[in-house]
Amino acid sequence: MCQAMQNHEAVPHGGGRRQILVVDDEVQVLQLFRCLLEREGYAVSGVSSGGAAVEALNSNRFDLLVLDIGLPDMNGFDVLRIARIQTPELAVIVTSGNMPETALRIAGDLGAAAELQKPVIPRIFLQTVRELLVA
Repeated sequence: MCQAMQNHEAVPHGGGRRQILVVDDEVQVLQLFRCLLEREGYAVSGVSSGGAAVEALNSNRFDLLVLDIGLPDMNGFDVLRIARIQTPELAVIVTSGNMPETALRIAGDLGAAAELQKPVIPRIFLQTVRELLVA
């Protein structure tokens, strides 16, 4: 079973596995997403701030970004804009637990491929990840 994350820093992963960056300031959510994704065989890096996400995106190549919109240090929309400029082909799932549905639609307008409202249903989350990584 999944172990609690000891380190919230992005770590580059090797091999042929799909690389996913998860950004969420809620430790439990970060751990849940990481656990679900690793169990499916994905290589996962997790960070808890927008600044750390931008650093990770600058220094690593990812196939998918799972991004919480409500981050403490930086607006998730700004992280999304930076990600779209740096890596236009990067698939992005945005999540939010306290944003109105209109904010999630704005994320779609900014290039997010999917928007999920928290609490996220694990089956729906994994289905969305699979669909985006196949596309």
